Amino acid sequence: FKEAKYAGLYNLVISRTIFFDRLIQKSLKQSEQFVVLGAGFDTRSYGGICDKGVRCFELDKEQTQKLKINFLNKANINNSNVHFVTVDFSTENWYDKLYASGYNKKKATIFLWEGVTLYLSDKDVRNTLKEIKQNSATGSVVLADFYSNHFVNGDMLPGKKRLNVTNEAFRFGIDFENNGSKELTSLVESENLRLGEVYYMGSRTKYGTWMSVAEILI
Repeated sequence: FKEAKYAGLYNLVISRTIFFDRLIQKSLKQSEQFVVLGAGFDTRSYGGICDKGVRCFELDKEQTQKLKINFLNKANINNSNVHFVTVDFSTENWYDKLYASGYNKKKATIFLWEGVTLYLSDKDVRNTLKEIKQNSATGSVVLADFYSNHFVNGDMLPGKKRLNVTNEAFRFGIDFENNGSKELTSLVESENLRLGEVYYMGSRTKYGTWMSVAEILI
């Protein structure tokens, strides 16, 4: 896709959102559940997705969810179809909490994992992929973004030190060799998953491919 090849840091969020939305719309055709890991203030569950009869689950820490629900209520946005799953990913089994909220592992599910992997360790990334595979039906998908080592190491971010001060240090990166998918494919296949459609951002910029939005097939 031409727009992905020229995507730079200045339009990271806009481009990322467009690519995720394309993959979500594609997967909605065969999905019955929508799970957002580390939902934050994502608003995709409100409107189009839940209106299609898809069961929506949002997982995040209690403080974040309370703040979000407060804003939703103030804005008169209906959130009755969303299951808010309170979980601390660092200390609790998120899938146990998900099951307790009505999640059905026999139903095809979209797992949205946006803007999260770069803050995790290699072990955490792999464990999460394992957990999703073990707790989801065939035909489910994981939609996730992965960043290059150039990005994670701070080569593209002059203000990276400020992130370290606020305990938001970047940790997990991938070598996108020759703007290709070798290492990303290796990561996915090592967890007995398959790589589907991928948007590689920045292949025609001076840094080469510096992030990707990927569809991982279960």
